[in-house]
Amino acid sequence: MSKGHKFGTIYGCLLISGPFLLTVVGCITTATTARSAGTGFEEFRLEERFNNNVEISGLDISRDTLYLLSEGCHEVYAFALDQLKGNATNAPVRTYRLPAMADDDLEALAIAGDLVFYTNEKINSIYAARLHPSPQPVPVIHSASLPVQQDDGEAGLEGMAIDPRRKFLYVLQERDRKEGTRSAQLMMFTFRERRDSVYLDLRDTMSITIPSPYRYTSLGLSPDGKLYTTRTCYGKVGCDTGEYYIERVRLSSSGYFAVPRSSPDDQFPLTLDAKAMNYPNLEGIAVGDDNVAYLVNDNADIKGDTSLCTTPSNRKTRLFRVSLQ
Repeated sequence: MSKGHKFGTIYGCLLISGPFLLTVVGCITTATTARSAGTGFEEFRLEERFNNNVEISGLDISRDTLYLLSEGCHEVYAFALDQLKGNATNAPVRTYRLPAMADDDLEALAIAGDLVFYTNEKINSIYAARLHPSPQPVPVIHSASLPVQQDDGEAGLEGMAIDPRRKFLYVLQERDRKEGTRSAQLMMFTFRERRDSVYLDLRDTMSITIPSPYRYTSLGLSPDGKLYTTRTCYGKVGCDTGEYYIERVRLSSSGYFAVPRSSPDDQFPLTLDAKAMNYPNLEGIAVGDDNVAYLVNDNADIKGDTSLCTTPSNRKTRLFRVSLQ
């Protein structure tokens, strides 16, 4: 797509005014409050290498820079937000190669200055590294056990978000099992750096009920302290064309979870034509100023096999921007 297009709202639902793959969606009412997914939408075309098996699996914003984590290449790509253009091909201003084993399944991304957090979904571990002058690993020591990965590989740590001022790290589990009644664990840690290590102390947890066959895929924190998740279902019975939601989790003024809850408090329905896009998954959300969210899909499923990083994929990596006003 050569240009970004805008859309408006009608009766709290999405109206696409350009030739986009997003379609009109009704606002879905559940036990929570459904809201419109915004008043502006744009897609940014990325350079050709992002059509290889890069498999983007995380997204974050720090200091006017948008960072994308590649599960397929074990790299982080930095884009200057003020240089992103909807009518041009966009390229990162810098690429970082993360310290990881060749078959590590990297997910989630959270950046605080020079410190970057990411997870290895294969064993449900949290990693950290210093980005400059070149990425170097930082040992992570945590005070509580993390959710155990299941045999079906569906219980991974899929999302992270960070409050660098308070030194809070939020971590989101995909789901605790593949079938039946399920829940996802949302955790809040404080982090502190000491003697070249990072210590994570668990401060709060929340269990979110999630219906089959949905799963949570990312987590993002806005500058004004709103926590957002993405919940997806695609290529499955009952959601053949894909169902995608942005959901907001209520936080107290202190940054803890406001009340014990079984579901997020706000839902912003988005529908992408998953079949037309060859069944992508939304794998990243980052929220910037004025509640503008950036979303990205993964374009492969190579489980951390970096040998496939430079080979062409049958899907494109697509980077979107949407208003949550």
